[in-house]
Amino acid sequence: MRAMTCTYDRSQTLVCTHGFAVVAVDAAAGTLLWALKDGEGDRKPPTVTAVWHGRVYGRGVGGPVVLDARTGTDMPTKPEAAPLLVNSFAGMVLNDNRLSSYPAGG
Repeated sequence: MRAMTCTYDRSQTLVCTHGFAVVAVDAAAGTLLWALKDGEGDRKPPTVTAVWHGRVYGRGVGGPVVLDARTGTDMPTKPEAAPLLVNSFAGMVLNDNRLSSYPAGG
């Protein structure tokens, strides 16, 4: 995991990415929760843009996605964008050199 970039979701999960994989680890126990790896299974790992309070935001093959940080499954609501920064109130999105904010859900 040395080559991976890891982000703490400020809750309970550490999400690590590399060009070919997304991996989630329990921050307290250090145990692997889930992994999406290129070439394994039906799903291609998304490009992670932000991680915040149990959610992994990113861009997948079909557009923006939000994954549950503990399980790796898709969240029920399809997002409008893949934010670069997220807090309790909003997600900041950069598209075509324009910075926009979207209300944070959930």
